[in-house]
Amino acid sequence: MGSQASIKFYLFEGGKPNGVLPIYMRITYARKKAELHTGFTCTKKEWNQANQNTRTSTTVNKKLSDKKAAVYSFLEDLEKENKPISAAILKDLLTGKTRVKTRILEYLEN
Repeated sequence: MGSQASIKFYLFEGGKPNGVLPIYMRITYARKKAELHTGFTCTKKEWNQANQNTRTSTTVNKKLSDKKAAVYSFLEDLEKENKPISAAILKDLLTGKTRVKTRILEYLEN
């Protein structure tokens, strides 16, 4: 099922075609998407669109790669546990905004 997920990094131009732009991450799963700011910025000149990373900062590239690996790790964990998967759930897990769903029987057992 991991083939249904894809991750893309891009510069968000939102009204500012030049200057320093935020790097966004788009998570797509089952044709639904969720987007989030990575916390990094870059100029158009420094951005490598083909590789979806910066040309100059290896630190930023490493952190972007780590975020991508974390999403695929969450996806693998959810598949193993037979839990529902969506782009929004993967985004929430990545940002730490997980939704805890406890069933009443599980709660009583604990």
